[in-house]
Amino acid sequence: KIAYQSDGFGDFDIFVMNMDGSDVQRLTEADSQETQPSWSNDMTKIAYVSNTDGDFEIFVMDADGENKTQLTDNTYYDASPSWSPDDTQIVFISRRGKSFEIYVMNADGSEEKQLTDDSFTDHSPVWSPDGQYLAFVNYNDDIYLVKADGTNLTRLEPKGFDPAWSPDGQSLAFTVLFEQRLAIGVMNRDGSDFRQLTNSEAYDQ
Repeated sequence: KIAYQSDGFGDFDIFVMNMDGSDVQRLTEADSQETQPSWSNDMTKIAYVSNTDGDFEIFVMDADGENKTQLTDNTYYDASPSWSPDDTQIVFISRRGKSFEIYVMNADGSEEKQLTDDSFTDHSPVWSPDGQYLAFVNYNDDIYLVKADGTNLTRLEPKGFDPAWSPDGQSLAFTVLFEQRLAIGVMNRDGSDFRQLTNSEAYDQ
């Protein structure tokens, strides 16, 4: 199934549908904004963002919309939830100062941990296939790697965005700026052996 957000009823709500567009179901009907749905890997739960309490928080619900549970509870802006490969943790971004930082918590909302703390907005975290690392991007289009426990923060070269892991977790593909155009690049997860894969007049990403 596909989970998506729509404002067809006024406020944004979460919907699901089959891959062919059939059997559309509305899962949220609160008088608030529900956005950014993210499936758990076993397809039994959906994490999402809601401002039902006045602030944007991370929630989770069953795949049929039952058992809605608030995971974060603060006065800040929490967004972009994404499940770890084994569905035991959720990474998200939160603006609790001047910029967004990367946070991780258990899937039940416990043991929340801040992974980054800098002056630039950090965003777009993606889990490695083994769940041990997160790749993310900051406002300056620097790609970073950090362990899921917050250690071993490493900036990778060159600059880029939209990092995506190889299935074996040993490489990262990403979009790189090349001569005022966008190209596809790949590098080892330690930043070594960078290779530019495309070189055309088009914008590749």
